[in-house]
Amino acid sequence: NDFLIGVVSDGCGSESNSEIGSQLGCRMLATIISERLALFQNSGLRINEILTSRFWENTERDLCFQVKNLAHAIGENFEEIVKNFFLFTLVGFVITQNESLFFSLGDGIIVINGEITILGPYPDNAPPYLGYNLLTADIKKHGRFVIEKIIRTSELESLLVGTDGVEYLIK
Repeated sequence: NDFLIGVVSDGCGSESNSEIGSQLGCRMLATIISERLALFQNSGLRINEILTSRFWENTERDLCFQVKNLAHAIGENFEEIVKNFFLFTLVGFVITQNESLFFSLGDGIIVINGEITILGPYPDNAPPYLGYNLLTADIKKHGRFVIEKIIRTSELESLLVGTDGVEYLIK
């Protein structure tokens, strides 16, 4: 009753099992956001006071931790597992009674009240996948959540979040 979360994900097209990882990552992210927001339900804070860069850094850390554990459980060659399963983008929203926030990590599209925001393209068609953070010591070098827009929920008439394939449908 207090918030609505929507997340879409798309795996790296050149990797054989990335759609499996993207489905898991999408569900894990929605759960992490939901559990974190539940802690603030009766705080009276506005969404921009809750969903700060610190919130997203912690969410990113927790998601990386869960994906890392899952990758280790799947097989012996960690780097191969991450590249095969866990290179994916995430695009989503959090809607509360007062405010609506739209976020991304990687490529995709967000349409708010008919206004289209295209996320990407990225050099060499290589979006900043969250999974890259698991393959480097410098976790801040690659995938980071970006707050794309915050609007008043009363002003929200329509929304669409999608992955890069939605661009082709629009054209």
